[in-house]
Amino acid sequence: MFFGMRKVTAIAAAALCVIAVTSSAARAALIYESATGDFDAVVGGGTGVNANQYIGAAFSLNQQSTIDAIGGHFGTFSGAGGSLFGALVALNSSGFPSSTGLSFDTVIASTVFTPTLGSDFLTPLSTVLNAGTYGVVFGSNMFGAAGSHTLTLLQTPTITSTGTVFISNTSSFISWGNLSAPSPNRLRLLVSAESAVPLPLPAALPLFLSGLVGLGLVLRGRSKLV
Repeated sequence: MFFGMRKVTAIAAAALCVIAVTSSAARAALIYESATGDFDAVVGGGTGVNANQYIGAAFSLNQQSTIDAIGGHFGTFSGAGGSLFGALVALNSSGFPSSTGLSFDTVIASTVFTPTLGSDFLTPLSTVLNAGTYGVVFGSNMFGAAGSHTLTLLQTPTITSTGTVFISNTSSFISWGNLSAPSPNRLRLLVSAESAVPLPLPAALPLFLSGLVGLGLVLRGRSKLV
């Protein structure tokens, strides 16, 4: 009876170690990028993101995802400064952010940030989204943001997503237009999410070895009882 209980304990310890070795950890990765290509701030210029002009993109998820950051490639241009807002919003039947007057109808999550210029920039934004299509939007004069920046224009754009990139004029009400047609989109917008990855073996190895030690002790006790 005593040995049987110790044997069960050893098996349980070994099982826990197997679970630890095969478990996974969360790691952030880009799940959406509107375009890739070369940047040339001098030649290419940029498209303004400010209180009078919002830039956004539609992206799709095929499964529930934990969003951890949003961003884009913001340019180093004269006059840029201050904070912008970034928001995840619901889309209407036309594929644009659903809005009334100067406000969005459904804001899923939002943040205010000051971007790093001249390179890809991601600002933390944590929320869980179910499978579906959503909008990521950047602008100013909302959620406490009061700055003005530009998104750098790609010089040799290669579209890497089916998501639509859109622009709005917000002088009197939010009115959206499509930047992805008829010419290719030249702006880089980003969405990052956590993904499950296998736990590296070095991190799980101590647990596995401790299980082996426990099993060895039980087997040693069995040899003394025989």
